[in-house]
Amino acid sequence: MSYSGTCKKLLLMKKIYDFLKKALLKIPKDAPFRGPGLHEEGGFRYENNWSGDLKGFKGKEEIYYKGKLVYDGEYSGGREK
Repeated sequence: MSYSGTCKKLLLMKKIYDFLKKALLKIPKDAPFRGPGLHEEGGFRYENNWSGDLKGFKGKEEIYYKGKLVYDGEYSGGREK
């Protein structure tokens, strides 16, 4: 899988990445690409939208803190032939 993400609020970086780790632990079994479609906790909101399957997929994840975008990332991948 290839992945690229950007933290937009450096003062919150540790809190953002701690929250991201929690969200990624909730990975859905039917779509094991990154985290769940939605996870909320302590003023943070994680959104993950993806398309495809294990043969080939792509997605975008965003983290909001108190309604403001503080992190975004894109990923893609799939099984090798």
